[in-house]
Amino acid sequence: MTYGGRGILIIGRAKDLQKRVYIWITLIITIPMLFFGFLNALHQKQFVEQKAKLSLMMASTALSDRLESLYSHMISIEDAARFSKEERGMFLERSLQPLVSELSVWYPNISMGYYSTKLQTVVAAFPAMNEESARIEPFELSSELRTDGRPLEFETAASSTIWSGESALILRQPVMRNAEMIGYSWVAFQKEVIDRDFGLNLLKTAALIFALWVLTIFIVGLVYRSHTTAVNRLANAILRNKQTDLTRYKAYPPIMPLVEKIRELRDHLQEESQHYLHETQKLQQIIDTSPVGILAVDRDGMITAYNKTFFRRVPVHYQNSSLIGHSYKEFIEQLGFEYKKTLIFRGLQGEHVNSEIQHFSDRTYLGFAAPIMDSRENILLGAVALAEDVTEVHQLRKELGQLERLRLVGQMAASITHEIRNPMAVIRGFMQLMKHKAGEELQEYCSIVISEVDRSNTIINDFLALAQDRIVTKEMHNLSDVVKDIYPLLAADANMRGIELELRLAEELPLLMLDDREMKQLLLNLVRNAMDAIESTGQKGIVTVTTSVEENAVVMRVSDTGCGMTEKQQQSLFHPFYSTKKDGTGLGLAVCLSIVERHSGKITVQSEEGKGTTFAVILFKAYSGF
Repeated sequence: MTYGGRGILIIGRAKDLQKRVYIWITLIITIPMLFFGFLNALHQKQFVEQKAKLSLMMASTALSDRLESLYSHMISIEDAARFSKEERGMFLERSLQPLVSELSVWYPNISMGYYSTKLQTVVAAFPAMNEESARIEPFELSSELRTDGRPLEFETAASSTIWSGESALILRQPVMRNAEMIGYSWVAFQKEVIDRDFGLNLLKTAALIFALWVLTIFIVGLVYRSHTTAVNRLANAILRNKQTDLTRYKAYPPIMPLVEKIRELRDHLQEESQHYLHETQKLQQIIDTSPVGILAVDRDGMITAYNKTFFRRVPVHYQNSSLIGHSYKEFIEQLGFEYKKTLIFRGLQGEHVNSEIQHFSDRTYLGFAAPIMDSRENILLGAVALAEDVTEVHQLRKELGQLERLRLVGQMAASITHEIRNPMAVIRGFMQLMKHKAGEELQEYCSIVISEVDRSNTIINDFLALAQDRIVTKEMHNLSDVVKDIYPLLAADANMRGIELELRLAEELPLLMLDDREMKQLLLNLVRNAMDAIESTGQKGIVTVTTSVEENAVVMRVSDTGCGMTEKQQQSLFHPFYSTKKDGTGLGLAVCLSIVERHSGKITVQSEEGKGTTFAVILFKAYSGF
């Protein structure tokens, strides 16, 4: 993740925190204010109701007083039997309606009137009623009007004829005659007005609270933004690994402890990160020096780690790119292997593989594999595979059989040497005696016998040199000096064969622990083989002997321009009794190999048929420890 990405993440988290702050402000401030605002609106509603009741009482009292002044006239009209009920109601309306209309001016929001129970009609009312509505009692009340002189009570009921049936707050007052109620006056206040005032008060309170909430959020936002800007600037500076000037944050005292703590943690994290980086690099270098190839994948089969030894075993076109993050399945299938037969696949299945032979190209490996587990939760995290190149070990196992045969040959040679040499010495002595006494015809045959006896002795000596464990006496020698010592003998042999012998010797070579007699025998065998190879071509050639220092070893090369060898011949070149010459014994190079091995060195051959051969003897410098 880039620094910019981390900065965006921090800003995003800051915005989330800001949202939470706003929510808590709403919960802590706004909700209680709404609650108290609602209570205040209820209180206002109660106040309006009390005010309405007071107005009703005042209006009722005024109406009753006015009615009492006309009481006698009202009774006389109601008792006028010569008039019909409708005519009496009309006479009463003419008398009372002006009175009611006059009072309605003083109490505009109050309905009032007089209902005659004797005539069963409304004889005066505000608002005015039509003839049909006047015959109906103005309110749907279930309780009877009190006439016992106790305080009157306010009632709530729906009006049958006023305000389209809306609910009203009512106060009725009876009109009595001889302890008998002949009618009642009423005053009523429309509850819709009370509810409307309550709604307006509630809306005003909500608007005020909302304005206060917006103002609080705005102020908190300004303060919060100023602090978060400083925190974000600090976070970005830390993420970009910049040295932060703490004095610039003194204007924000609340975050100063945070700044100090972050700086302390950052410095500690940098130290730990640097230490971790060094340890990781050191561990990677240690793993890279391991001769064992190592490869690790995660649970999805993606390559997570490998060392240089593993990289040296893959095709060249993969060695210039990183395999980290690539699919191991795709990689191994591109190399022509079946994924489900690989060690990694078996490790991902939870299998532990120990010491299993694997073949890759022309090499042989000893394979190991194991799953990588989370030790706490026992969850598969991936798998690791190790491969050790044991090609040389397998080759050595094959050569052990040859060494065993050579050991038997050595034992046989040691046991029969005395039995063979003594008769051979007797035969050679008698043949020399016969040669002096025989005639000219037999002398030639005696010379042939003596030559073959000498050849047989040479073969016996080679047997002993190859098979017996000789005691080697090593001293510090310069390899170039050893070559120079035997050069006259080699030059004489080359001159007799008509072959040119060339020396290219390094003057300053490190001293090596050598047995100079064995080194001379080694060089003599190699040079004579080179001369034999040139003679087989029937042409003149050159044998070149060079010495040099390469890395931690001294190398002596013997090159010729002879017939060369095929690949098949090179594979069997150092086997005992194997020879490319018609009259060869097959023991010369085997003796050379045993001499080199006694000096803890190596001998290699490079040859091309028809162009020549080069033998390289590699002798390692003295090892001085770790």
